[in-house]
Amino acid sequence: MRRPVPRTLDSLRSYNMPQIYKFIAGGNLAIIDDDGVSRSSCSIYHPPYLEWLALGNVPLPRDPQEVADEAAADAKAVKNTADATAAKGDAKLQALANMTPAQARAWINANVTNLAEAKDALGTLAAAVVVLARRL
Repeated sequence: MRRPVPRTLDSLRSYNMPQIYKFIAGGNLAIIDDDGVSRSSCSIYHPPYLEWLALGNVPLPRDPQEVADEAAADAKAVKNTADATAAKGDAKLQALANMTPAQARAWINANVTNLAEAKDALGTLAAAVVVLARRL
């Protein structure tokens, strides 16, 4: 059975509180136990964390590599969204998206008759492949 969290600073001294909090992704905190292992997390509004702060404690910062990785992932997501939005605005890709595979083959056979048309069709298909490949 879980013990209730004490609500006064005096009662905190006898309560088995974690010794360390550490910032993690999403603005949350990892609760690091006495043995150095994080078994749970909490928000910055978690009452025991606020009480721990009131005792003058300071949480550990996020790992710089973790911050860099998250920033890179965010930048990649923004680029993927922008590219997908641009692709949705391409009339040729929209027409292609509404075709069955058999209709697309028939369209290619009927409309791609010279090198310039072939390059145009390949460019349209390459744009679609780029957007789709990023989802893999």
